Amino acid sequence: MDSSNDGGITKRAAEELGARVVSIPRQGLGKAYIDSIPYIKGDYVIMGDADGTYDFIEMDGFIKKLDAGYDFVMGSRLRGNIHKGAMPWKNRHIGTPLLTFFINLFFRA
Repeated sequence: MDSSNDGGITKRAAEELGARVVSIPRQGLGKAYIDSIPYIKGDYVIMGDADGTYDFIEMDGFIKKLDAGYDFVMGSRLRGNIHKGAMPWKNRHIGTPLLTFFINLFFRA
């Protein structure tokens, strides 16, 4: 799914690395995820922004948990390193921590 506004740089980089990019009209991130589901061909779906806030080298830990029978595995971009400029200050220090707090509170995660 390509909803990046970087002039196609992310899309081209993903395609050069062998990814199949599905272009979805801009109607919001949640809608883009839903519209992308029919195109998924693998055993697992691992989602993350391509903005440097996630270290996809750590994906092996997710796959091990899924192989062990877990239905859902969630990482945290607040643990580890976030590349400078990858996430706006308000998202990193206000939005993401608050959203994480409420998810943990309501779903006992």
